[in-house]
Amino acid sequence: MACDKELIEAISRKDAVAYNEFYDRYSSFLYRWALSRIRDKDITDDVSQNFWILLWEEPDMIKLDEDGSAKRF
Repeated sequence: MACDKELIEAISRKDAVAYNEFYDRYSSFLYRWALSRIRDKDITDDVSQNFWILLWEEPDMIKLDEDGSAKRF
């Protein structure tokens, strides 16, 4: 299992396997976090989908901490 920094670097090179690993790692967490703040499933679905599209297009938007983790982003 790669660290977040390695995954983001691979996604920058359009590595679909890395993208899927990052998605599997964070999609549930991100969705629950967004839903707890937005409190509307349809809007949360749209926001979540837009985030994952943007990640593929601009993976450098993810800010990593000093340990190379994206968890706090």
